[in-house]
Amino acid sequence: MLSSYRTYLTKEIKVDIFDILKNILPSLDLAFYRGFPDWSVVFLGDGIRHITGYDPEEFSGGKINWKDLVLPEDREKISTITREVIKHKKRQCLRTYRIKTLDGQIRWISDRGSLVYDSSGKLLWIDGIILDITKEKQLESILEKGKQEWQLTFDSIPNPIVISEPVKSSCVYSRVNKAFTERLGLHPRDVVNKHCKDVLGETFTRDCLELSESKVIKERGAEISALGGYFHITNVPILNPQGDIEKIICIFNDITKLKESQDNLASLARELSFVIDSVSVMVIGINEEGIVYRWNRIAEGIFKTPASDIVGRPFRELSFPGDFVQRLIPAYDECLETKRPIQLDEVRLYTREETRVLNFLIKPLFTTQNRACVFITGFDVTDRKNLEMMLVHSQKLEAIGALAAGIAHEINTPCQCVLSNLNFLREELSNVLEFLKICENMKDSENGDSLSLLGEIGKVMDNIDVSFLMEEIPQALNQSIDCLNRVVRIVESIREFSHPGSQDKTFVDIHKLLESAVTISRNEWKYVADIQFDFDPTIPPILCYPNELSQVFLNLIVNAAQAIRDAIGDHPEKKGTITIRTKRKDSWCEISVTDTGTGIPEEIRHKVFEPFFTTKPVGKGTGQGLAIAQAVIMKKHNGHIYFETEEGKGTTFFVLLPLGEAGGTTNHSTI
Repeated sequence: MLSSYRTYLTKEIKVDIFDILKNILPSLDLAFYRGFPDWSVVFLGDGIRHITGYDPEEFSGGKINWKDLVLPEDREKISTITREVIKHKKRQCLRTYRIKTLDGQIRWISDRGSLVYDSSGKLLWIDGIILDITKEKQLESILEKGKQEWQLTFDSIPNPIVISEPVKSSCVYSRVNKAFTERLGLHPRDVVNKHCKDVLGETFTRDCLELSESKVIKERGAEISALGGYFHITNVPILNPQGDIEKIICIFNDITKLKESQDNLASLARELSFVIDSVSVMVIGINEEGIVYRWNRIAEGIFKTPASDIVGRPFRELSFPGDFVQRLIPAYDECLETKRPIQLDEVRLYTREETRVLNFLIKPLFTTQNRACVFITGFDVTDRKNLEMMLVHSQKLEAIGALAAGIAHEINTPCQCVLSNLNFLREELSNVLEFLKICENMKDSENGDSLSLLGEIGKVMDNIDVSFLMEEIPQALNQSIDCLNRVVRIVESIREFSHPGSQDKTFVDIHKLLESAVTISRNEWKYVADIQFDFDPTIPPILCYPNELSQVFLNLIVNAAQAIRDAIGDHPEKKGTITIRTKRKDSWCEISVTDTGTGIPEEIRHKVFEPFFTTKPVGKGTGQGLAIAQAVIMKKHNGHIYFETEEGKGTTFFVLLPLGEAGGTTNHSTI
C-alpha cells in the first residue's frame, strides 16, 4: 500500500514538473533542446519561438537546420569548441555565439549543453539550454566600450594619475595612466601592483598613512625626481560603505614652470624689497582695496612702527601725530578721485624723539580692472631743514645783538649810580681831609694853641655837616657795591650765555640757567611784566648742553615778554606776569614758562615750530627761535617741547628733559 502510494506520488511530481516547465518556458528567453552532430535540433516547449521567431516544429521537422541561423563567422568557432570537447570526452560544453532571427535581428546565444556518447565514445547528441543573452551582451558591450572610453580618457589626461589600494602600512598601484608611465619611462606592467614607495619614494607611504587617518583630500607640493619635476599632488580617498578607504586617486599636476616662475617672482620681490629698503626714501604701497601691503624700512624708522603692525591694515585707519591725518590721507583720497599724482611738501610727522619733515609724492598705478593701487614715496628733508636752520644758528648772536642795547642800559644804570656816589664821596672827602689835617695839627701843637684849633675844627664841622656824612657815606658805599654786583651778574650771565660751551654734555643746575636767562633779558620784560619763580628744590643737576639750553630759555622768556607787550600795549596800566616753574615728574624735569599775553591763534598753532615762521614785522624776528628750541630739546636732549594756549589769556611752553642719560616717556598733546 505504502509502496504504491510512493509510486503514484513520484509519478504525480514528474507530471507536475513537466507541466511547470511547459507553462514557464513560453515566458522565458530560453529553450531546452537536443541537438545532433548534423546541426539538426529538437526543442522542448515554445521558448525557441521567443528567441528566434521560428516555430519549434520547423526545427524538429527538418525544415530549418540550426546551422542556418548561426552567423557564418561564428560557425567555425562553435565547431572548434565542440571538436575540442569531444576530443577530450568532456561531458559539458559552453558556447557563445550569434544567430540571425526570423525578423533579421542579431541575437547573442549562450549555449550550455551536456554531451552524450555511445559505448565507443562517439557523440550521440547534446542536451542543453539555449539562453538569449543579447541584453547582457549589449550591456557588456556598453560596459566594455565605457571601459575603453574611460581608459582612453584616463590615458589622454596629460597629468600623471595613479589609482592605488591601501595595503597595511603602504599602498599598491592598481591602475596608472599613460602620462605617469611615460614620465617614468616604464611600461604599465612594470608599475601596476608595485608599492608606491618602490616607485616614487617613502614620502608617498607617509601620504597614504596620513590619508588613512584623516580620510579627507590632501594636497601638497613636492619635487619628484622620478617624474622629473615639481608637482602639486592631490590625494583623493575613495571610501567604501563602511567608511574605510578602498582606493586612493593620486593626481600629479606638473607645476615646474609655475614653481620656477614663482621662484623668479619671489626672487624679484626679494630684490625689489631689498632695493626699496636700501634707498633712503619712504615707500608705502596701498592696494586697490585701500589696504597697506608695503611699508619699507625707512617708513618703519620715521613712524617708529614696524611693518608687521601696519601691513594688512586699511590706510585710512592709520593715525600718527602731526600732518598725517590732516594732510596725507586727504591727499591720498584726492589722488584716487582725480587719478593724478599729488605732490605734497613739508609734511610734519611728530614722534616722541623728534619731528620729521617730508615731501611726499602720491601716485596712482592702474590695474587691468582700471582700479588704482597707490604708491606713496616720502623724501625726508628734515636734515636739510635742520641744516638750513643751523646755517642761521647765528640767531643766538642775533639775540645777543638784539638785547645789546637793553643790556647796555642795564649796565649803564648801576654804573651811573656808582659814578654819582663816587663824585659825592670825592667832594665830601676834601672836607673830611681838611678836618683830619686840623685834627693832626692839634695833636702836634702846644696847649696854648688848642683853643684856636678847636675853633677851626668847629668851623669845619659846621661846613661839612658831619651827621649828614655819617649817614650818607655808608649808604653810598653800600649802593655802589650793590650796583657793581648787579653789573657783575649781568656780565657773568652774558659770559655764560656767549661761551661756546663744551662738545659733551655736563651736569648743570637748571635753575641757574633759568636765572641767567632772566638776567640777560631783564630789559625785555622789566617794563611790561614781573617775573615769578616756582622752583622745585628736589630737582638734581641735569645732564645737558648748558649753552644751548640757555638759548632755549632766553627765547621762551623773550617771547613771553613780547606776548605780554602785545597784550597791554605801549602804555600799560599794569604789568603782566611771567611765571617760570620747574617740577619733577617721574624721570623727567618739567620746565614751564607761562605768560599772560595774547595767546596763539588756532590757525597758526601748527606752524609755531616751523623754521622761518614768525608773526613779527620784518626786521623784528627771523622765526628761528622756537625751531631751534625744538631741535635742541628733541634732537640733542631726547626731550619734548610743546605748548598749551588760550587766546586772550596767555600761553605756557613746556620743556621736558630726562633726568640722566636715558630719556623717558610721558603723555602730552602735540600741537
